[in-house]
Amino acid sequence: TNLFVAWAIFFALRTQDTGKLWDYAAFGVALGASVASRVNAAPLAAVIAVVAIVRILPALDRDLAWRERSRIWNRNVGGVILAAILSLVVFRLFNPYAFSGPYIFGILPYDRFLDTLANSRNMVSGDADWAPNWQWANRASYLFSFQNIVLWGLGIALGVTAWVVWAFSGWRILRGKVDALRQLVPFVWILGYFAFAGGLWVMSMRYYMPLYPSLVLLAAWGLVEFVRRAYMPSTTLLRKGLAPLLLIGVVGFTLIWGAMFTNIYRHMATFTQASHWVWENLPGDFYMRIDGADPDVPLVNIPLWNTGTSSSTPIED
Repeated sequence: TNLFVAWAIFFALRTQDTGKLWDYAAFGVALGASVASRVNAAPLAAVIAVVAIVRILPALDRDLAWRERSRIWNRNVGGVILAAILSLVVFRLFNPYAFSGPYIFGILPYDRFLDTLANSRNMVSGDADWAPNWQWANRASYLFSFQNIVLWGLGIALGVTAWVVWAFSGWRILRGKVDALRQLVPFVWILGYFAFAGGLWVMSMRYYMPLYPSLVLLAAWGLVEFVRRAYMPSTTLLRKGLAPLLLIGVVGFTLIWGAMFTNIYRHMATFTQASHWVWENLPGDFYMRIDGADPDVPLVNIPLWNTGTSSSTPIED
């Protein structure tokens, strides 16, 4: 899902720059693949609508020639329609379980698929009283999600930088700064998707992974832009020295943080280690001990259950 979302954001940015039908089409393919992988990615469709609106705005200028205004309208409205059609086609191909079939043109929704979606929605809504839902009780919406993205998903340095730059991008867009609209696509996507997913009852970190490419993109732009502005003629020597240090610090700390975080998965979990210790040291119903072996040599437990004996009995050779 994350790969296809990143592709969709990439082609949305290209569409904003070029307005070519090819880029609209590529976005539609990426959107369809994203939703086929995870239906929670459906809000991504709003991104291309925002891009089209931005590109259509010049057509509202009455001083522009009518032919040019018509061309702008037709190109961008047609691009959105093309993206929508291709996204549906790709969704049909990549997620055949959502349709009744049995052939490619059987495009009626499959009742069982809809029932599964409804059941899943109920199970993660907080209305269903089952054990996996209990862990989310008394979790602050948005704040808990934000905390996990910063502390674990991206790491403190990159996480704080990404959200600060996201807020700065929004401020530039509202103020109408030069080239501010170049950050519109990642800004809108982060705003919309976090507003949707951050308020869900289930706040597993995997639900926020589609945000990471855009957050990292904004963080990278912000750091590079800070360094670029620091070396303008009017800036102070202190700022010129701090800017590259900030860039190196964020990148370096993030690499170290990533190595530390993934180290968790390079070692056996403690509860698994405990299970191994029990298996090697506590006798089961049937077990063997090697004659003459050092006491530290583990037992050989045989995975059979006791069918009659009342105590653990070693098997004699």
